[in-house]
Amino acid sequence: MGSPILHTTVVVQVFRAPTGRPDRVNGERILNSSQDSPQVLQSRLEQLKADLALVAELFSTFGHSLDFNNICREVVHVVWEMTGGARVRLSYRSHQGGWGAITLVNGREESAIPTSPALARRLVAEVKPLILVGNTGESGLDSYLGLPLVHAHAVTGTLEIENLPTPHRIQDHLRTLRVVADTAALAMSNARLVEQTTSAARTEERYRALIEAGSLMGEAIGVIQNTGGVEGAHLFTNEEWSRITGYTQEELARISFLAVIHPRDREDVASVVRQMLQGEQVRGRHEVTAVSKDGREVPIEIVGTPITYQGKPAVVGFARDITDRKRAETETKRRQEYIETILSSSMDLVLTFKKDGTVSYANKALSDVLGYKFERIKGKHFLEFIPRDMRGYMQQKWEEIQTGVGGVYETKVIKADGSIADCLVSHSSLEGFDEYLAVIKDITERKRHEEELLALTSRLVNAQEDERRFVAKELHDQVGQCITGLKLSIESVQRVPPEQAACKLEEARTILDELMTQVRSLSLELRPPMLDDLGLLPALMWHFERYTSRTGVRVVLQHHRLEVDIPGNVRVAAYRIIQEALTNVARYAGVKEAFVNISTGRGLVHLEVEDHGVGFDPRATMMGRVCCGLTGMRERAIAIGGRLTIEPAPGSGTRVVADLPQVQRSDTVTRRRVAKA
Repeated sequence: MGSPILHTTVVVQVFRAPTGRPDRVNGERILNSSQDSPQVLQSRLEQLKADLALVAELFSTFGHSLDFNNICREVVHVVWEMTGGARVRLSYRSHQGGWGAITLVNGREESAIPTSPALARRLVAEVKPLILVGNTGESGLDSYLGLPLVHAHAVTGTLEIENLPTPHRIQDHLRTLRVVADTAALAMSNARLVEQTTSAARTEERYRALIEAGSLMGEAIGVIQNTGGVEGAHLFTNEEWSRITGYTQEELARISFLAVIHPRDREDVASVVRQMLQGEQVRGRHEVTAVSKDGREVPIEIVGTPITYQGKPAVVGFARDITDRKRAETETKRRQEYIETILSSSMDLVLTFKKDGTVSYANKALSDVLGYKFERIKGKHFLEFIPRDMRGYMQQKWEEIQTGVGGVYETKVIKADGSIADCLVSHSSLEGFDEYLAVIKDITERKRHEEELLALTSRLVNAQEDERRFVAKELHDQVGQCITGLKLSIESVQRVPPEQAACKLEEARTILDELMTQVRSLSLELRPPMLDDLGLLPALMWHFERYTSRTGVRVVLQHHRLEVDIPGNVRVAAYRIIQEALTNVARYAGVKEAFVNISTGRGLVHLEVEDHGVGFDPRATMMGRVCCGLTGMRERAIAIGGRLTIEPAPGSGTRVVADLPQVQRSDTVTRRRVAKA
């Protein structure tokens, strides 16, 4: 789109000097009408001829020169030579609406102030010559002749002569000066028209250069106007608009600006164009889509301003191809969505903080980890979510982070439900954004597992000590007593008569049998040999029999496919889990019957121990550190790559379920399982 083309027509008025015949006619007319003597008339005739010669010379200047200032100077000089006035002044209207003047004082150009501005204003107002002789009423002014310069029924200037040397001939000067004034007004108007045309041509040339320079800057410029029955017709466009639309400038001149706008934007653009053509200034830039000659859609940004072109309303429009910008915006948006997807899928909480410590961003994990909606914490200081007893520590950490010291540390955070979460925080600064990034991981479960592990380790040590204490007690109280009794019986054989020795030996044999029974029983309590020799099912059947005899709790067993080979460590884990679960039933359930279900399939050994007793709350039990062997059972399952769940409910019994791998795992896999748990 581009600058308007100014079409002008230069009108040049050609002036011709009066021929000899008109001179003679005028002279005869003057002679015939005069009552002066022949000598005076002859002098006046000679003066008139001289004046006419000057006028002819002036007309020649008018015919060959179109320079406004030169014409004005020639007029005042010719009038001065004709009249001999002390001061000759030609005033004219300037382009800006004011007045300019050229003044001769005694034949020399000077910037003199007129004697009486009121006389000049009177000339303009009355639009007729003004003659003053004798007492003019103005100081230093004894004669005055003024004529308005009129063209196209408008006063374009004034011609004033002051203090003529021959005021009695003022009427003779008036006749000639009227011709000079009328012709000078026309010549000056022609000069102004040429000057304006030349200036407009230069302006248009500069304007065109500027418009075309817009193409070099990627700016499409054009002028549109309602013309020839076409709404928003192209009057002028530059090369950049042709490049965007695919039309040549000649083709664009035959179509409407709206024709290259996409139909979905056309009505909105048409409304804006109509407003501008009515002279309204519509602020702001508008992003629309242009449709090129080959049907290609081009996103553009347009802005316009109303102007007047050839006397009619028009619009200068500016457009810029924003394809690259829109592509960059799309790519930036895609990357932001990509990053947001990554952050949203992160199980860790990602936060950004401004320099004042207020939250500026949080990913989706905020609600998953801490239970907050982002809108609730946006703009709030992070210390509001830290327990009071840790705020001093966190303030110190924040000061370290602001000095460029990052790092990883543990802290506690208040969750939305009021509970406290243990968190691992990693801080770093975001260069170029004046913000700080924090990646927060909820380690509450890990801390709980660590505490449970420490507690389990302590319990294992205590269990080992209890087991040793039990073995020591059994050895001391039972085995030790039997051995002592056996020793005394053997020693007494030497002190009794031979006929009593047989009785003592029989007593010693009885003590020895009892000792062997006690040792065997103690061995079975520690680890039943049949578990390794006969398998899981016989070992369980033996244990259930002894369990019922000791506790009075009957065990109902269901089993399926236990004939398959089960690795040793899995057999031991299954046996101990069932043993511990039944022990808890006897201690806490308050029932006379327990149910055990064990089966194999899909690579697993599946265990269930169930009772219909009083039940319990496992969380309260774990928090109270009275685990009743629950942690030990879970750790046994995890240690071999299995899992164990407890489904208790107060008043409705307890169900222990374990799934153990049927294939023995290596130590490496086992350690990974334990670490993951």
